Amino acid sequence: MEGFPQVLFVASAAVSTRNRTAPGRPAVPFTFSAVYAGGPDTGWVRTDTMERTAQPLIARDLTVQSAMAVSGAAFASAMGARTTFLERLLALSNLVLGTWIPNPLYLAELAARRPNHRMHRLPRVRRLRYQLQELANRYSDTSPLLLCTDGGHFDNLGLVELLRLRCRTVYVIDASGDAPPLATTLAQAITLAYEELGVRITFDGPGDLDPLDLVPGSATPLGPEEAMKVLNARFSKRCAVRGTITYPERIMFSPEGPPDDKGTIIFAKASLTPAMPYELLSFAVEEEAFPSGSTIPSSTPTGRSATTWERRRRPWLRDRLAHRSAPRVPAGMAPGGTPTVD
Repeated sequence: MEGFPQVLFVASAAVSTRNRTAPGRPAVPFTFSAVYAGGPDTGWVRTDTMERTAQPLIARDLTVQSAMAVSGAAFASAMGARTTFLERLLALSNLVLGTWIPNPLYLAELAARRPNHRMHRLPRVRRLRYQLQELANRYSDTSPLLLCTDGGHFDNLGLVELLRLRCRTVYVIDASGDAPPLATTLAQAITLAYEELGVRITFDGPGDLDPLDLVPGSATPLGPEEAMKVLNARFSKRCAVRGTITYPERIMFSPEGPPDDKGTIIFAKASLTPAMPYELLSFAVEEEAFPSGSTIPSSTPTGRSATTWERRRRPWLRDRLAHRSAPRVPAGMAPGGTPTVD
């Protein structure tokens, strides 16, 4: 659609051979969009070319729905920078949320050389060899298929890929659930942006440029202080700050203006502030982890989780009961009993 923003789904691809990744980070960025798919380490390919080349069973995962699911897959047998000892258990049980998709580098070689006895066509199905790769934790960047998983296994904010596109203004909303007091995920993304792209991000100015305003306990306490002591310790002065992006080269951001190497980042984090509505503050009293709690629900609605579950369930039941018990309005009558005129 003309004028509609381009949507990018930032995932990651598992690569562990030929020293293509930094130590301790066996994953590289992989981006899905309507125009292209791939990354700087895996190469790029037009999305429609990938769709035409892939076999039907593989092509089922080349959709908007699949790209959204994969980019937020949360856990997989290859978790990049977040690798754990559970990898092999996940691979063995096939309890993974990532998927194997065509490798852009392989597609480029396939187009240049044509299929032969050394370079076969893309597989029709994901065979046992790919599960064995997951069990052995060995992922080649030259295989026909790549394992794509959650973008958070490389950069949990997707910030690096926006900076790679040389955006002038970047908005980042962080709901990663960092443990207080500092925004660890932001710090990791800033470090990664400098390592990967040479881009510097600074928050060193007055007013709304201070990231320490995001720290719980930085807000002015609400009174009475003794009664509000628990909440005051969780209040942040603000939930958004502004910083400066410095690119390594000058960029022509617009045809009218001169080239510049400066950009702006607006960073917002899920946090409590004294200005929040009363009902949210009341909810925060009941849910100590709010708003940084896990998105994984409890398997049984007991204890504190039961309180939340009941509160969400009862209005739904009340509405359903009210709907069933509401008297039927005769035809030609308004809800208040007044005849209507056609």
